[in-house]
Amino acid sequence: MVGIKRVRYTTQGEAYIISREIRAAQLKNPDYSILKEYFHCDSIIQNDGKLFFCNKIDYVKFEEVTEDTELIDALNSIRKTKKVKKKR
Repeated sequence: MVGIKRVRYTTQGEAYIISREIRAAQLKNPDYSILKEYFHCDSIIQNDGKLFFCNKIDYVKFEEVTEDTELIDALNSIRKTKKVKKKR
């Protein structure tokens, strides 16, 4: 599978974007550092006889956004004024 990117999660909860996948049997004594450079990836995962060329997705800390009624009211009033101007 070439060119199709998908996300894979490991048992440790890490997430990777898989950019290439090949059968491990295709390579004899591979130099992983050269393969990483060639495929522009930072990780290689071997599983089920396949090599997955991946880039690790860093954890992003985020905060849940709660509704801010003042901001919502301000945006709604801007939208209303734009609709009024268009009707004229």
